[in-house]
Amino acid sequence: ITRGEEALLSGLSEGHRRNLRKAQKSGLQVTVESSRRALGDFYRLHGLTRRRHGLPPQPFLFFKKILEHILSRGLGVIVSASREGRVVAASVFFHFGTNAIFKYGASDPKALDLRPNNLVIWEAVRWYLDRGAARLNLGRTGVQDNGLRRFKSGWSASESSLKHFRYDFDRVAFTRSSLLGDYPSKLVRKVPVPLLRLMGRLFYRHIG
Repeated sequence: ITRGEEALLSGLSEGHRRNLRKAQKSGLQVTVESSRRALGDFYRLHGLTRRRHGLPPQPFLFFKKILEHILSRGLGVIVSASREGRVVAASVFFHFGTNAIFKYGASDPKALDLRPNNLVIWEAVRWYLDRGAARLNLGRTGVQDNGLRRFKSGWSASESSLKHFRYDFDRVAFTRSSLLGDYPSKLVRKVPVPLLRLMGRLFYRHIG
């Protein structure tokens, strides 16, 4: 992200530039901070997003430790977009030296038409650019997740392969299948968020 703001903006896909203009005209306000309040707003949206993806959210203690050990030490920020005083999208970023990484993103499904996620990432890019960052990693994406891959490539990001292996201790062998098996994602999407949070507290260490 060392090319400068104008060059970065011109390098975005036409769809991303159009969505940015829409978000900017919709009255969204963006903040960059690392406070407990910002974390609470993010976690409220995180539960909604995880349910949309058919997964229970990580327990709040997990993010509380991130606040304690990373954000409060100046190694990360929470970028939030609000409308009329209510946060509708927020993302957590980590950074060290001149490198930054997009780690977690969350948003209100009812506000997606405002394109707040586009604005959050763009304002994070500008924030890191002003502070001398050289690279912003947009995070890992599954090969089969074509929609998210297109979203990230639209930021003029370069894609590289990240190979990993799964080991099944019951079979005593490496495996191609997910260790979660047939995870009931369709059922999870119908579960109330408070119950999903309870599931996350109880089971996340086993399925995370």
